[in-house]
Amino acid sequence: MKSIKRIIDILMTLVLIPLMAYQVTGESAHEWLGITMVLLVIIHQVLNRKWYSSLFKGNYQAFRILRTTINVLLLISFALTAISGMSMSNHTVPFLYNLINVNTARIMHLAFSYWSFIFMGMHIGLHISAMTIKTPVNIKKVLLIVLTIIAGYGFYLFLKSGIINYISFKSHFAFLDYEKPAYLVFTENVSMLIFFSYISHNIANIVKGIGKKDNDVLKSLIYIMTALIIGFALNMLSGKESFDNNNDMINESKANSQESSIIEVDDGFIKIDGGNFLMGSPDSENWRINDELLHEVSVSSFYIDKYDATQKEYEEIMHINPSEFKGDKLPVENISFIDAIKFANEKSILMMMY
Repeated sequence: MKSIKRIIDILMTLVLIPLMAYQVTGESAHEWLGITMVLLVIIHQVLNRKWYSSLFKGNYQAFRILRTTINVLLLISFALTAISGMSMSNHTVPFLYNLINVNTARIMHLAFSYWSFIFMGMHIGLHISAMTIKTPVNIKKVLLIVLTIIAGYGFYLFLKSGIINYISFKSHFAFLDYEKPAYLVFTENVSMLIFFSYISHNIANIVKGIGKKDNDVLKSLIYIMTALIIGFALNMLSGKESFDNNNDMINESKANSQESSIIEVDDGFIKIDGGNFLMGSPDSENWRINDELLHEVSVSSFYIDKYDATQKEYEEIMHINPSEFKGDKLPVENISFIDAIKFANEKSILMMMY
């Protein structure tokens, strides 16, 4: 039974690496890898069914609390990743499409897929001691140095890639580099996985060493700090802090589109010159929906107010103030798109009268 469990654990890890490399696998393969992962997780849970029956039995020492917490969070993350992914499926389970609103599913899938990645790495880290128990001491020392360096590099990649924005639900899309070679994508994913495994392994050693007279706790703290310092140092040497990918994409979009010239006019409005832009998304975009066909749109020149419409102005024109947060100088809110059009039309008529 133990050998089967180990095989399943290895297969889950091997599937996880390409699963997190959407820019390499593409949409169809990504979905099939996801289904494979779901099946492996189910098999893993069946094989570990005794673990569930023992959850509420026995005493909970610090290490058991740590291990149980990581395992439960990993399972929850896996489940939410699977459900949100199936809600956007176009290939494997299209009959579940829109099970959750697609826009909600996008941000959920992005966040929980990376949370699953993090907890999977931490789960692996809990087993490192058992996997290396028969390794000679000298080899362990060399291995520790190598893992510390790789973990530091993995932390740097974590900072650089914008994953913090993803796991904090700040982004609907993962801005991936589709030009990056596959081997480099896989190497970077493995490095980040090693970082979380390394951190988890040392935290486990700290928890186990609390109250003992040896210096394993101090050593593990030093190992963690060393990896973090390497990551921060690489991030500083790269010439920029952890960046917001959204800003990069916006700047690129501005560079590729016509710049609108803004001309001041006497009535307080500003003129936005018309132009063309691409609406929709390219076929290569991750989690693209079928109705996002990339097409060119032309916009005519128009005038716009410099400032938000205040509640006082809205009430003077429309004779009603639907805002929930009252204040004459506050922007009007709690209105529909149609209400906004009616207000704009009424204001345009008033402007023409004067």
